[in-house]
Amino acid sequence: MKFFKKGITMFLALALCLNFCGCGCFDRSWAIKCGDESLPTGVYVFFLMQAHQEAIQKLSQDGSTTDDITNATIEGQSAPNWIVEKSLSMCKDALVGEAMFSEMGLSLAESDEKQIQELVDSVMSSSGTMFANSGISRADVQRVVSAQVKRSKIFMAIYGKDGSNPVSDEAINRYYKESYMKLLFYSKMPTPSSESGDANNSDSGNKPEGENNQNQPAETDETIQSELNGYVDAINNGSKTLDQVREELKKSTPAQAGAPSDPLVEQIINPNSPTLASEIAEKVKALEKGKAAMVTLNNIYFLIYNAGAPTEDLDFSKDEAAEQKPESQDANQENSDQNAENDSEQEQESDESGKNSKRDNILSEMKRTEFEEKIKQKLDSLSFTINYNALNQFNPLMFNKLVNAAA
Repeated sequence: MKFFKKGITMFLALALCLNFCGCGCFDRSWAIKCGDESLPTGVYVFFLMQAHQEAIQKLSQDGSTTDDITNATIEGQSAPNWIVEKSLSMCKDALVGEAMFSEMGLSLAESDEKQIQELVDSVMSSSGTMFANSGISRADVQRVVSAQVKRSKIFMAIYGKDGSNPVSDEAINRYYKESYMKLLFYSKMPTPSSESGDANNSDSGNKPEGENNQNQPAETDETIQSELNGYVDAINNGSKTLDQVREELKKSTPAQAGAPSDPLVEQIINPNSPTLASEIAEKVKALEKGKAAMVTLNNIYFLIYNAGAPTEDLDFSKDEAAEQKPESQDANQENSDQNAENDSEQEQESDESGKNSKRDNILSEMKRTEFEEKIKQKLDSLSFTINYNALNQFNPLMFNKLVNAAA
């Protein structure tokens, strides 16, 4: 009898186990589900790679070593746990965006589909082998890109000119003049003396070999900091005007073909933009109008000057004209615009879909926080199933070797 009971117990346990497997808990093809929709593990690995890159950036900004981040800490969590949580957050955002896209009755136009394919082709041509070795397929990349484009269309369906909560040109211009600033900057990076003579002497071809190097000392971190800090102090204490500094920079900067004649380059930026490097953002936010500062980013030294807020309204008619052009003309215009002088940060940046107008770029900055709150509210209303059996087969530090190889 005991043997019989023991046999029944083992049979029930085995049946339960088989039923458990039948529910998909040992199916490692998907990573996370929301309702009937799921994301494959390759999409999770794609986001794992992005999260790893973000972790490296955060640790680098904090001055921490990134050779081995196994024991590193990010925002109170171990680096591996932070990477996993960040990856899952990205997965949830993708599923939420897809759900909202469907609920709002939106669809991808033929131009959207073409754009997605072009973006996927571009990504796969540069990183396809690395993706394949990491378990990321072309279909996974397409799912990620498609989710980004859908998110952009959701945003415009709410805040665009024909959206449910449209934002007027007047409101955008008001935000632009209140939130953006004109920034003048001059950049310089260290160069050894063997390069300094060639780079800084336009008459090098008329002088005996080696003479240039003797006349042009190396540009070291110390000499550059001393030079730029000297200009900063002179501007801030009033001993030199901005124009005087500009003329001195012209004399000390060798003329190069195709380079702008003014050594002080103007950009109109949003200091609170998440796309702005934190080192630059911190300095800019603390910089008063008419004052200068020096900041270092990626071994490049910048002299920056706050020229105040923009005063003129933006002309959005160019955006409208561009939207009405045939696609071939639009592509030619984009190439032409890339060769023109950039007069603002938002003209340089493109959104996830890759084709943002000036108006859309500013609108994105203006409504970013509000839109993210809408996404969060939707996310909190949904339930997710996480397939840890699938996730656990991927080491969150699996991309360490790529970082070390690049270094």
